[in-house]
Amino acid sequence: MSENSALNLHTLFALQRQLLGQIVEGGEGSSLERLLKPRAKSGREIMAAALTGRMRADAAMFRQAEKNALEGKDIASYLKETSQGIRDALTTMRDLAAKVAGGTTATPEELEAYDEAAASIVSLVANAKYNGINLLDKTHWTDDERLTVNGNTARLSIQLGKAVRDITLHDYSDVAGSLPGAADLETAGSAEAVAARDTLEHLAENAATLASGFTALDAGFDAEAKAMSRQSKIAELAAARHILGARDDAAGKVLYYLLALHGKVIDTSS
Repeated sequence: MSENSALNLHTLFALQRQLLGQIVEGGEGSSLERLLKPRAKSGREIMAAALTGRMRADAAMFRQAEKNALEGKDIASYLKETSQGIRDALTTMRDLAAKVAGGTTATPEELEAYDEAAASIVSLVANAKYNGINLLDKTHWTDDERLTVNGNTARLSIQLGKAVRDITLHDYSDVAGSLPGAADLETAGSAEAVAARDTLEHLAENAATLASGFTALDAGFDAEAKAMSRQSKIAELAAARHILGARDDAAGKVLYYLLALHGKVIDTSS
């Protein structure tokens, strides 16, 4: 090795030792110090992390709300079908009562059909249950902590995110137990037949009104479930965008204001 080569190598080693010493033993501003020292998070990063956590929590809340809405839809659908069944049976009974009240004698077959319709109403009321809740029989309502009872009606509340939608239950136990009997229709044109006709007409109209209301409620819960599903996906997407660091674009800002400030993306209040 030449003298110049040895000098150059010695100089290189010296420079390396000097640089290493500066890195290891240097002040707080040294390269190694900056590398090893935990970097403090900026206010933007802290807010983004908190917002991401909130969005994840909101997504979970919306998913649960979707499940609750689907359960509410099941209850409303069941009540709709049951009310329609009661309405149809009452209509059958009313038609025969109107015929007899008008002066036509009922046949044995018609009286048998009348009794069968009355029995079907009793059965529908007794068997109208959902998850252990008696939907049409108030005799069991006071024992159920899920219900708020008010006379012949009870309120079942369904949690939908930060909102609540109520299902109103109506008692039919008294109706089922006090329907006009076939004996009231044995004499054509009798006062008993006229009274039976009027009573059954009133009950059939009430059942039709309930069926219509539960049909609308069924559709409402269906719309709520779909809206909650969309909102959970939007919240999950927003959280993912923050995790990936894409929180500064226009879409991220819109999601921030809708979710962080207003708590929802899709308005289901109307």
